[in-house]
Amino acid sequence: MKVDPTAVGSSPPCVSAVAKAASGKAVETRRAAPTRLQRVRGRGAANPERKGRSFSGRCGRSSGTKAINRTNAGYDGMRIRKKLPSATFASDAEIGQARAWGANVVRIPLNESLWVNTCPSAPTNKATFPSQVDAEVNAITSRGMLALLDLHTSVTNDCTAAERQAMADATYAPAFWSQVAARYKTNPMVAFDLYNEPHDISDAVWRNGGTATYKSVSFKAAGMQQLYDTVRAAGANNLVSISGNDYGSRPASRLVTGVNIVNAAHDYTCAEAPPPNCPATQPYNAEMILKNWTAVGSNNPVMVTEFGWPDKNNGTFIGNVINGAESRGWGWIAFAWDGTTYGLFGLINSSGGIYEPSPAGMPVVAGLTYNGTGGVRGTATATTQDTRYVLSAMRFAGLAGRHTAIQASRASRAAP
Repeated sequence: MKVDPTAVGSSPPCVSAVAKAASGKAVETRRAAPTRLQRVRGRGAANPERKGRSFSGRCGRSSGTKAINRTNAGYDGMRIRKKLPSATFASDAEIGQARAWGANVVRIPLNESLWVNTCPSAPTNKATFPSQVDAEVNAITSRGMLALLDLHTSVTNDCTAAERQAMADATYAPAFWSQVAARYKTNPMVAFDLYNEPHDISDAVWRNGGTATYKSVSFKAAGMQQLYDTVRAAGANNLVSISGNDYGSRPASRLVTGVNIVNAAHDYTCAEAPPPNCPATQPYNAEMILKNWTAVGSNNPVMVTEFGWPDKNNGTFIGNVINGAESRGWGWIAFAWDGTTYGLFGLINSSGGIYEPSPAGMPVVAGLTYNGTGGVRGTATATTQDTRYVLSAMRFAGLAGRHTAIQASRASRAAP
């Protein structure tokens, strides 16, 4: 299989501030799960801090970040109600492999209950968890990559299971972000993803908080504005990523007010199975979701922080998302780099000395080979035979992943 990098899309005429400042690419880390790719164009030491709602330069464009999602910290076993989720982290060697792919961002999904105690009668937090996150952050940032800390699982009420909820809870999520932001506020190579894929809530609750009901359970949800304000109140000016509503498929009607913010889109037309078992009428059409973000992206930074396809042997949809993001000057993170070669959304076929891409990973590899901030893309093709050369040439891309269990609970929301 060959992928022509010229088909991945052209870069915008304007260069963002982050593109000028950031030299690495980012990865999202999670164990035994799929990955998404995100890449940041540019050279020099990364400094995501910017004034205003955008961290981009002219044209309202985002940084052009590209990376892969990697599942790991405090995420495995999240569906087990009577057992605290394990905190498995990617090894230093694996982070090195992500950097070899050209990653400049790694997304680290975190469990609220492992960081703060969410059960007064039976403490859930682990004293060693923050230091484990420290080690992962150091493995990422020491290689010139941005560590994106993602609040991925949370509780609804005292002593309930930490799972993917409709929205972050108002009781413990603010405390989580207050502590995490204070811990990493002096490191500009750390960014914060406030909550992964809010859903089944109104735009008013998404922004301002309020009562949320999901799976017949009602709870008080925090709003994105409150979580953002909590980060800033801790003295952290780090980059903040804010997922849209409906699993990130669309922006809320009113965005969060603040500075140094990137609006995060997620693009899945087939969330659980490929055709013919996918309900979407246009399963390969990435624009079904990307078009929802076009208006916001004209004046605000947007990044496609998750997208993938539930068949590792087909890269068509992934290539289409990359094309759509690149044509708008948006960064992107492909899902998923999961540390295995058999994941449903897997981007790799082998994980030995050199991680070789699966057919679904080939468009990702091709996209990562282009490291410039403008101009014409190269014409080299990428195949599994010449991957070693391609990987050695990458400089500015990122990896991220997540647990395959996510897919089992994801609704078929992308169907028109």
